[in-house]
Amino acid sequence: MKLSKEDQKKLRCKINDYVVYKRYGICQVEDIRYEKLIDDEKLCYVLNPLYENKSKVFLMVDSPAAKDSMHPVLTKEEIDKTIEETEKLDETWVTDAKKRQQQFEQILSGGDRVEILWIVKILGMHKAKTEKEGKKFYASDERIFSRATKMITEEFAFVLDIKPSEVVPYILKKIEK
Repeated sequence: MKLSKEDQKKLRCKINDYVVYKRYGICQVEDIRYEKLIDDEKLCYVLNPLYENKSKVFLMVDSPAAKDSMHPVLTKEEIDKTIEETEKLDETWVTDAKKRQQQFEQILSGGDRVEILWIVKILGMHKAKTEKEGKKFYASDERIFSRATKMITEEFAFVLDIKPSEVVPYILKKIEK
């Protein structure tokens, strides 16, 4: 079925584009088509998650999730700018664990890569400091650190065409310039 001009205006990406969808990471847009959902046909993106081979994700084009949780994959230039912008952010540690977790969860939900990379940086620094002092790194901080690191590493490795293990050295090299 051919899309109307009105429906085409709603689209944020096209078939074969790569996007980051919060729940599944990097996905390729396999198709954009109408799907019968409950009693109505809705225009949907059909996403193929890169790292979950057997999954297909159907996401309504005009859903809040499509607007808030799906973003085009960054370009190499945007990645370099993201790294640069992260260096300008405040490194103040929020001592209240509950407030810190709420702040970090909100950032992860928002999907702003500059802020997500900032989480990786700030928690990475705190983790190193905590371990050096012989103390335990909070489990809640570890979970957020792991999620943020996975989000950044997956996208940066994909775009830069490098191994995930090469992402942190790439970032450090950019920071040192």
